[in-house]
Amino acid sequence: MSALLFLINLFQWYPPVSVHNYHVSQTNIEYAAEQEEWQISILVFIDDLEDALKQEGNPTLHLGMKRESEEADTYIQAYLDKRFKLKDADEQEMDCQWLGKEMTEDMASFWIYLYVDHASEMASIQLENRLFTELFDDQQNIVNLYYSVDQSRQFLFNKDYWKATLDFK
Repeated sequence: MSALLFLINLFQWYPPVSVHNYHVSQTNIEYAAEQEEWQISILVFIDDLEDALKQEGNPTLHLGMKRESEEADTYIQAYLDKRFKLKDADEQEMDCQWLGKEMTEDMASFWIYLYVDHASEMASIQLENRLFTELFDDQQNIVNLYYSVDQSRQFLFNKDYWKATLDFK
C-alpha cells in the first residue's frame, strides 16, 4: 500500500514524460474580422519546448509541473518571438500578444494562445515558423491559416522551408 501511495505522490510532482519519435508542431491562425484580430493557437510538445529553452541558456523551467517556474510564460513568449513571426504586406512584423497556455489531457503538450489586435484587412501576410528547427533536423511545423470562409491555406514548414507569403487579393 505504501508503494502505491509513493507512486501516486510521485506522479503528482512529475507528470509522465513524453517520449515521441517524431517532431511536429501545429499552428492554427484565424482572422476574426469582427474583432479585427488574428487568433493564434500553437500545439507543441512540452519536452521539445523545455529543450529549446534550455538550449538558449534559460534555466530549467519544469514546464507542466506543479513546480513550474513563475517566469515560464515569459521565457516561452521570448522564444516564440524569435522563432514564430507574422508580417503584413509591407513586411512589418505584427506584435503577437500572449494570452496563455494550457496543457493537453495527455499532459504531453501545451496549447499556446496568442493574438494580434488592431489587425485590419490586408492584402497579404507573411508567415515564419522555425519552431524547434534548431533542435531537430526532422522537425515539421504544420500551419493552418484561415482568412475568410473561402480563403484558407495549409503550410508544412521545416528546417529548409520556414517562410511563406499568402496573398488575399
